[in-house]
Amino acid sequence: MPLSIDEPVSHAICQAAEFSQTAPWLIAYSGGLDSHVLLHASAKLLQQGRAPSISVIHVDHGLQAESGQWVNHCAQVVANLRLPLEQFTVTVPQNAGESLEAAARHVRYDVFEKVLPKEGLLLTAHHQIDQVETVFLQLLRGAGPKGLAAMPLRKPFAQGWHIRPFLMLNRTALEQYAEQNQLDWIDDPSNACRDFDRNYVRHEILPLIQTRWPGYAKAISRVARLQGEAAELLDLSATRLLEDIENSDDQTLPIDAVLNLNLLEQKNLIRSWLNALNLTMPSEVKLQTIHQQMLLARQDAMPCVTWGGGEVRRYAGKLYAMKPQPVFDSRQRLDWALGHKCLQVPGLSQSLSMDVLLEQGFTLSESGRINVRFRQGGETIKPAGRGVRKALKALFQEWAVPPWERVRTPLIYVGNTLAAVYGFAVDEAFYTAPDGF
Repeated sequence: MPLSIDEPVSHAICQAAEFSQTAPWLIAYSGGLDSHVLLHASAKLLQQGRAPSISVIHVDHGLQAESGQWVNHCAQVVANLRLPLEQFTVTVPQNAGESLEAAARHVRYDVFEKVLPKEGLLLTAHHQIDQVETVFLQLLRGAGPKGLAAMPLRKPFAQGWHIRPFLMLNRTALEQYAEQNQLDWIDDPSNACRDFDRNYVRHEILPLIQTRWPGYAKAISRVARLQGEAAELLDLSATRLLEDIENSDDQTLPIDAVLNLNLLEQKNLIRSWLNALNLTMPSEVKLQTIHQQMLLARQDAMPCVTWGGGEVRRYAGKLYAMKPQPVFDSRQRLDWALGHKCLQVPGLSQSLSMDVLLEQGFTLSESGRINVRFRQGGETIKPAGRGVRKALKALFQEWAVPPWERVRTPLIYVGNTLAAVYGFAVDEAFYTAPDGF
């Protein structure tokens, strides 16, 4: 007996989500055909007792004049299915070097991340042709295995998982489901605009390929799956190397250990390291620059390679990676009343805590106020227990504080006297041993 039109769709959803049978589902619903099929089929599964709890989310990007009507349409559809709905209106920023489509996606997923419940499943309606388009776009960008793997069926996301149950379904199956169930969906006119790369691939390139190679979609989907497996193997290899090489205390890479690997292992290791630090992956050119200017630089060199999402620096035989450092004014001076437990410093990611100073043994001054400054050069301090006054520059070297962090290390002054280096030392004139020492 042949399957009903509903069954391939329902089966795809159940199969994709079966690894977590009790986790709540969050359906991303745009109002278009694909997401309407996902929403409708999921609601059926819920009625049949084949799905756990379901909620729905709709994000209005405000990029089309009709978007307000779409909000109302989506609300009515979800209400008819008797499901809970959260709707959000967002502003899409115009970032240099990023397409409008990519910017909208980033904003949309930021909302999804905040709404997805703990251990929940975010379900989106990407299908086989979406996967094919992604492979083409990644190929034209010169991507490697991770890029050509395109979109995975499932991946960790926020506090739970992102599931794409329709990745192996052709859009024809979704169209047949929609017609059979008499769904009423929205046609976004921007989907026909050839100015967007994805739309150009969809409307200009893929129809030509279809005429010559009718089975291209399955073949390219298989390419994505195989590239995903290759990328996973590369990740496993790099993860094992990182466990052996990376300094767990500061997440740095010892340069000598990296140079003991062959060139391909070095490149794979650095990619995995940057990814583990949640940094945007640099271009191939930047990765090559990291190799030449960092690994092969002279021992006393302190180069820096930057890109849009991060930077890599070299110091004391190690590689450091971080997000781009914010603008910081090292000339600023801030008064800190001792009755205030914390002090926020412009340009520093973390606020200063009075508890840290007290744990260092810092003695409160009679004035009840201290002053926070930053290194200008020539500072000296007599660290408690050392008995010798030393230049702050020498102490920073002794403490292995990287140069880019020295200018951001808070210096605690009482009057015009350097009384403490926040997090490192207290001058013996202002030191009292904490209880228990």
